[in-house]
Amino acid sequence: MAKLILNKKIIKYGKKIEDIKNIKKDFLLKNDIFLRNQLLKNKIYKNQPKRKKCKNCEQRLTGEKIKVQNIEYIYCNKCDHLNGIYQDTERFIETIYKTKSINYSKNYFESEKKNYLKRVKNIYKPKAEFLKSNIKNYNKLNILDFGAGSGYFLAALKEVKINNFLGLEISNDQVSYGKNMLKKIHISTEKLKCLSFENSLKLINKSNNFNCITLMGVLEHISQLSKFMKTLKNNKKIKIIYLVVPLFSLTAVIESVFPKIFNRHLGGSHTHLFTENSLKYLFKKNGFHPHSEWWFGQDFNDLARSLEVTSKKFKNIASEKVISQIQNLIDDFQIVLDKKKLSSEVHIIFSRK
Repeated sequence: MAKLILNKKIIKYGKKIEDIKNIKKDFLLKNDIFLRNQLLKNKIYKNQPKRKKCKNCEQRLTGEKIKVQNIEYIYCNKCDHLNGIYQDTERFIETIYKTKSINYSKNYFESEKKNYLKRVKNIYKPKAEFLKSNIKNYNKLNILDFGAGSGYFLAALKEVKINNFLGLEISNDQVSYGKNMLKKIHISTEKLKCLSFENSLKLINKSNNFNCITLMGVLEHISQLSKFMKTLKNNKKIKIIYLVVPLFSLTAVIESVFPKIFNRHLGGSHTHLFTENSLKYLFKKNGFHPHSEWWFGQDFNDLARSLEVTSKKFKNIASEKVISQIQNLIDDFQIVLDKKKLSSEVHIIFSRK
């Protein structure tokens, strides 16, 4: 397998909210429906065993607390990771992703091909372009997209002319939908496979084909995080790990003071959050260091959404003008947080030491 050649390190900030605003508008229009579903997941989560060790560093969990939707989260004194006080057990993961009544996968279904492609263009293609811009000989990339969902990132890779990839996903519903959409845009349905977590790890263990693992909003959903990271560490063919994760940021603080608003970050299937320190701690421990970073978030969009939904609930019509003015300034506000690395999300390309 040819050696991947990295371009010069990139530190990038900001992304226009307009790219995703229409795609995410259901969070605003269907707040109560999303909130009910989230509270159902929270109820299941609160029935799991209490967490004694930090999810990230596996040390005894002690630290300051924040409460969101009546669930406590502890900020680890050792590695700065934010942990829900209950464990995200395999039983919890299975229930969240495979129970029909919860139907997690419906959040990623688009009824028409044009809407699928719009999500690819506005959300996933910029991610693929960032990866491509960091690899000089990007044509040598052989990517395993772990937790590939409905294949959006696979479609984006194809768009930017990265052709060697395979997506693995545990949800049969997402894979079935994804295969249908990939077929419509002339991508082989064999590029997306449904495999259990354990069988996915077995594939990584025995494979000599993949030199890059991508995790698009996936790492925070992995129950057996330590086992997963050790699997990547032990396969020396893997040279690059590219991920996006939600972070403990202003968004989480906003969620803690707006209990009647659907949370993007804390609650439901998000039982813990990374920080810059905890994320880099985890990867350094497993033999990878950060190469390039792209910091952008939706903190101020989350604030504007929370204000708008709450204002409408109280019929504060006069406040809508002020909220509208704030919405026009979201990018201006957000870039300040992004440049301080305080945003609600981060994209990082890690390379093996």
